[in-house]
Amino acid sequence: MARLIAERMSAALGQPIVVENRPGGGGGTGGAKVVAAADPDGYTLLFTSPGPLTTSAAIYRNLDYDPIKSFVPVATIAASPFLLVLHPAVPAGSVAELIAHAIRVD
Repeated sequence: MARLIAERMSAALGQPIVVENRPGGGGGTGGAKVVAAADPDGYTLLFTSPGPLTTSAAIYRNLDYDPIKSFVPVATIAASPFLLVLHPAVPAGSVAELIAHAIRVD
């Protein structure tokens, strides 16, 4: 999706847009780390799924960037609904009940 958007941005701005896939860190954090460390000149953008900005701070001990302070949101490109399903034997009818059940289970 980033490459499709970059193609249109390039045409609209009359400037080349380069898309780089950045490995490392896990969960998309490699690219986020690079963008967080870049000069805040408006020429380096992060196109990412929510993971590097939402769950990574809870998963990784040394994230090397602050997911809240290191970035400024520019646009939402797409939205994807998620569905949480459980086995019928799990006694939970809501997310709150699932969390309460998970906390009680040893």
